[in-house]
Amino acid sequence: ITPEDEEAEDEFVEGEATPKVSKKKIVKVEENRSKREHANVVFIGHVDAGKSTIGGQIMSLTGMVDKRTLEKYEREAREKSVQ
Repeated sequence: ITPEDEEAEDEFVEGEATPKVSKKKIVKVEENRSKREHANVVFIGHVDAGKSTIGGQIMSLTGMVDKRTLEKYEREAREKSVQ
């Protein structure tokens, strides 16, 4: 959505019960990872509060860690009986 779209207001037409809504432009988001902005995130919490778990899940769901690496860590966790 562009700033011009945000400024557009609904138009009312006489005799119509519902307002006409201006069409919003859809801006494509590039899938190229190198063009994404980085975000620094800090997790603060007590011991065993799930800080590493939530950080790992965010990285996994956003595609920052590939499937092969995740499988490696799962295998290591099973070997250490941490999982």
